[in-house]
Amino acid sequence: MPNTTPFLRQKAILAILKRNPYASFKKIEAFVNQRLEQQYLVDDKSKPGFSKRTFERDIKDIQNVYGTVILYSKKERGYFIETAIGDKALDQMLSAFEVLNAFKLSKNIAPFVFLENRKPEGTEHLFGLMHAIQNKAIVEFKHQKFWEEHQTNRTVKPLAIKEHRHRWYVVAQDEKDDAIKTFGLDRISELTITKRTFEMKVEFDVAQKYKDCYGVIGSHNEKPSDIILSFNPFQGKFIKSLPLHHSQKTLIDSAIECRISIHIYPTHDFIMELLSFGSEVKVIEPDWLALKVVEEHRLALERY
Repeated sequence: MPNTTPFLRQKAILAILKRNPYASFKKIEAFVNQRLEQQYLVDDKSKPGFSKRTFERDIKDIQNVYGTVILYSKKERGYFIETAIGDKALDQMLSAFEVLNAFKLSKNIAPFVFLENRKPEGTEHLFGLMHAIQNKAIVEFKHQKFWEEHQTNRTVKPLAIKEHRHRWYVVAQDEKDDAIKTFGLDRISELTITKRTFEMKVEFDVAQKYKDCYGVIGSHNEKPSDIILSFNPFQGKFIKSLPLHHSQKTLIDSAIECRISIHIYPTHDFIMELLSFGSEVKVIEPDWLALKVVEEHRLALERY
């Protein structure tokens, strides 16, 4: 049996239960076998059997690996997902496994797979930080900001991991001033998980803090703004397929323009994102943001 088969089975089980809650084992069995055949990993002669015992083992592995609990309902006579990590996290996890297994199947990917020429940094800290977060362990590390020459020693209470634009960050409470801060994992070194544990005096909601943010930069007591942007139809297709923010709504979708609205804090990172679209976007509202973008373009022209 290929090493990838258990992963493909489990992915298929999750897929059918997300689409069809309370599916019977018979339906799950047929769907899983169909998916395996589509992957060209097995043929009719060598196809491994998908027994009830294999299914029950997969359910246990799904809970251990993906944090997703699958149960059987006697009333509905089918299986269902009782609890699961966030859909976004689960989808990203499955996507990462798919990429890994696609590479694993190929002996030499160099002639036909071209990856970005950049070295991912900081991911070696992910496992340790996740362990610290789950066990409320205080961590220590050295941190260096891009605009400073020297490292600083930090002792923090890690609260969550956040990802933005292929970079990873830890959201933590700095013991120095009790402020909630974000630290780029690529700028952390000498990470130590201490034996000291912590309890937050005031419950902190990480999701709420970043709900109206673009990226990892939070607000400074400002209120989020209702922003309306107009894209040309071609760029609009990309914006609809990969929204700028979860609050994005389409207002106009025609042959002339794609107009959207979002509700966020217009931070520096967001303004830089707008500038990256060049002439393909126009800020409709608010007026001050439109003027800010115009000024940034003017300053850019002066450099030439």
